[in-house]
Amino acid sequence: MNDAAKLAIQRAREAEIVGALPEASAAYDEAIRIDPEEIGTYSAKGLFLGRQGRFFEAVDMFRRSTAIKPSYVDHYNTGNMLQALGRNDEAYLEYDAAVAVEPSRAEGWCNRGIALYALGRSDEARTSFDRAISLDDKLVNAYHCKAILLQKLGDKSAAVAARRRVTELAPSAAAFIDLANALRDGLGDKILWEPKGVEEQIVEALEAALALPCDRKQHVWCWAEKLQRLQRIAHGRQSARRTGVPIEDGPAILRYCQAAEQAFDLYPEDKWMEEKLGDAQLLRLSLPVL
Repeated sequence: MNDAAKLAIQRAREAEIVGALPEASAAYDEAIRIDPEEIGTYSAKGLFLGRQGRFFEAVDMFRRSTAIKPSYVDHYNTGNMLQALGRNDEAYLEYDAAVAVEPSRAEGWCNRGIALYALGRSDEARTSFDRAISLDDKLVNAYHCKAILLQKLGDKSAAVAARRRVTELAPSAAAFIDLANALRDGLGDKILWEPKGVEEQIVEALEAALALPCDRKQHVWCWAEKLQRLQRIAHGRQSARRTGVPIEDGPAILRYCQAAEQAFDLYPEDKWMEEKLGDAQLLRLSLPVL
């Protein structure tokens, strides 16, 4: 890129920073006129247009770049713009072209998988996500997208494993809530009260979410779901003990009661919390007096 084109791009970037968007666009156009074979200029303007939500125009810029010289970056950028436009069939082709140029780029394989998933090509999408993970086993989005696909396919154990990996790589309230939902997927009314069973794993995930910053909606949902799980565990263990299973139910009942009291203190106007507190208190009355 010659010096005059570099100066024009610098002016464009400075104009964008101060919100002078027409001036920025004009400066990019000037850089293109100065050096029409420089692919970096088309790429820079494409990114500028993408930041403005002008995805159709951005696609044109990136395609002008790849017409001069195919590159991973601009095939990938084109795919992102097309995906934003909902044109997933074209986006897939661009991501496919991107990884053909640079097959070691995990993000390209991940986004290729996203496009394939949107097209209903689940097996190919899974292969693409697996390829991304094999290239970068810390790529959070690849695990997140793979988990969504696996849940849709009904592969619960693999989906849970992918969700757990997300919580390890990028712990957040949302990640632990996703893990809780993956664990409870398909449980229905069946109560799994066994120690360290699925119900307890769900409670652990919810408690991890509550220990991290979360908004009010997440906070209320986690408490409500936690009480639901603790209720199921407590009642399940009591029923099992009464039928002769050698298991202690007192600790589970006390834990449920304590959690219900805490939740009601936090949300005294919430009818769900009030209902669970009443149930927990009745259940506690069934315990032997020491």
